Amino acid sequence: MGVSIHGWEKVEQVAGCAACGHVPYDESGDDMKIGGSPEFRDRALPFEFGNVVRVSGADASASFSYSGWNFFRSLICQAANREEPEPLWERNERGSSVLWDLIHFTDCDGYLGPIACERIHQELVETRPKFEAFVTTAHRGDTHLVPRYDELTAVFRVASHGGLVRFG
Repeated sequence: MGVSIHGWEKVEQVAGCAACGHVPYDESGDDMKIGGSPEFRDRALPFEFGNVVRVSGADASASFSYSGWNFFRSLICQAANREEPEPLWERNERGSSVLWDLIHFTDCDGYLGPIACERIHQELVETRPKFEAFVTTAHRGDTHLVPRYDELTAVFRVASHGGLVRFG
């Protein structure tokens, strides 16, 4: 059990029945019901909690243990913002930090819609040189974390033009 981050290139809302509003939902296929912590419902925009969506196209994923994700997210935050995540969470000021939508997000169940994915992808790309410099300096030349960063960036690249990312 851990953090699974999966991104898809395309996402579309599944329409409900015009007469009754029932939305067909196939859990075994490519359908998903948008949900998660109410605190992060704006990250799924333009989709609302309860919407059923269907994903398709290219996909990418990254997986971490819970402790591994917390460590990795902390490194990303330190590289991008020169501080640990906790002070950012306490201030709770969106826009006050780079990669806010990723750093201040659930690690167990949630959806990032096309708007958030595009923003996160751009910020990951811009932050990569800082991340590489930080981990190679702070971790004595250890570069195994850079490919993990690139793997995470690939998830958001796939979803950055109208896709969806699911943390599960």
